[in-house]
Amino acid sequence: VFWVPHYTSIGFSARAAALAISTSALTEVVISVCLIPFIDRIQPRFIAVGGFTLLISALITTIYASTTGHMFLAAALGGGGIGTGMLLQAQLWPHYFGRLHIGAIRGIAAPVTLGFSAAGSPATGMIFDATGSYLPAWWAIVSLLTAGSIMLLLTPRPSTPAPQ
Repeated sequence: VFWVPHYTSIGFSARAAALAISTSALTEVVISVCLIPFIDRIQPRFIAVGGFTLLISALITTIYASTTGHMFLAAALGGGGIGTGMLLQAQLWPHYFGRLHIGAIRGIAAPVTLGFSAAGSPATGMIFDATGSYLPAWWAIVSLLTAGSIMLLLTPRPSTPAPQ
């Protein structure tokens, strides 16, 4: 939500920023299609970490953006990370929790996920209002994505319990 305002706050035109950000939709589709052959061959957590890495790279590129090319690169990386996340939602949950009770598990997790997602934009706006910069929010998001990546890497798939 705040990528275009961030870019305009550091001197880019709104038109250039909006055009750059619009490229993220294209990379969301491209990365989703390109990842399909790997979904059943690679553990979803590793692909998810790749998506988080793309988002982290997008944010760091945004933080240090000084050219229009940086905006396009950040949007492409961000779109790739978002596309990866959208594709993996259907794979990651059943991979860890099985399919038997996946509806109940996702039903509990969805409000939490949506709540944190909904809180992100107002929190970013409040940080900007308090500091005059989006950078503290971007660094906070980079930190959270990094922590999530580490947790995914350290959390192996649970073993299947032996039949009783």
